[in-house]
Amino acid sequence: MPKKKLTDEFIKQVTNDKNYSVEYYDTELKGLILRITPNGTKSFCCRYEFEGKTTRMTFGKYPAMDVEQARFKVIRVKQDVKIGRDPKTWDKVDRHENIKLRRKEEELVSKSLGTSVGELADKFKKIYLPQLRPITQRNYKGILERHILPELKDEPIPVTDKTTYIDLLDDIAYTQGHPSTANNVKSLLNTMLNFGVKRNLIDKNPAKNIPQYTPTNGKGGRDRWYRDDEIKKIWSAINELKYEPTQVYYKILFLTGQRRGETLKMKWADIDLENGVWLIPAEDTKGKRENEIPLLEWSASLIYGLKEYSGSSEYVFESPRKPNKGEHIKSIKYSIKSIRDNSGIKDFRPHDIRRTITTNMAKMKVPSDILGKILNHKVAGGDNSITAIYNRYSYFDEKREALQKWDRKLREIITSRTQ
Repeated sequence: MPKKKLTDEFIKQVTNDKNYSVEYYDTELKGLILRITPNGTKSFCCRYEFEGKTTRMTFGKYPAMDVEQARFKVIRVKQDVKIGRDPKTWDKVDRHENIKLRRKEEELVSKSLGTSVGELADKFKKIYLPQLRPITQRNYKGILERHILPELKDEPIPVTDKTTYIDLLDDIAYTQGHPSTANNVKSLLNTMLNFGVKRNLIDKNPAKNIPQYTPTNGKGGRDRWYRDDEIKKIWSAINELKYEPTQVYYKILFLTGQRRGETLKMKWADIDLENGVWLIPAEDTKGKRENEIPLLEWSASLIYGLKEYSGSSEYVFESPRKPNKGEHIKSIKYSIKSIRDNSGIKDFRPHDIRRTITTNMAKMKVPSDILGKILNHKVAGGDNSITAIYNRYSYFDEKREALQKWDRKLREIITSRTQ
């Protein structure tokens, strides 16, 4: 059966020219099926197993029911099965006859749709950690606060896939050069996510079976950066993404070299497009150090073009899942897959963009201390409160000059003829 991410746009346009019914299986939520009859009737259904028997259930026609309502329905069906209730039988009962059961159902569905890493971590600290030795509790809390929550706190676990965790662990193991720390973080993630599964807070552990990180001569093994021909292919694949703010998000990563999570949290209040400045607040950065990034004309024009998408939202990269709700894009796993498929770069990862920019700037003789300021790395010996303020302003022109060099190089790459 064909698989497709079911969106209202796709469902509206898709037709059936066969003399039999055609079905599309949703890639975003396992179990959801769109069925189109030869006369063009479109309906949502799902398959589920109850008491050893596989059953099909049709529950709504499009457009009377939209795709988000259909996903909610499938999750509710799964939760019925999970607590030993046949969805077909229960669907015939007036749900208002039993308030307690109705509230339990809504609570279960809410958990399936909305449990974030931060919410799970709060319960983990309150329920699981007190059972451990004090020294273990301190170690676990330290790993949570230093490595996991700064990057993943707002990630919704049903949406977050293995790629999200691999990106985080790769950053620790390879970019920072601490594979042993990455293994400790991986171990704690598995423990916490398994705790969530056992307490029925989440359906599964999305970080399961990530391989161990093995040091090589005291350092991690991944040192991936993209050649010019690969950059060109990736840029072309970015242009094929359907949601414009997601396109711009990846382009800003290429133009500024900033971290994935910090870029997603970009707010209109933090940028001055007229003067070309993006001030990343300390609370949004990995090292809790404020960073002032020059926005060149290309970057500024891309960001300005997103005003119509964000509406009254404080975020530049407004979530397509909850438009006008004041939330930024949370998950990019589907766009990563799309870029991999359309570029042919099967190992594409957003974090490697950052390493690519660093490599190119180093080739262009940009001094390492300027690179460190752009990437917001902690300098040797650290910055005291006085020099940190001084350096942030004194290096701004140098950072702009370095990014201008990279800007020119990137333009050459993406406009060059394919050999």
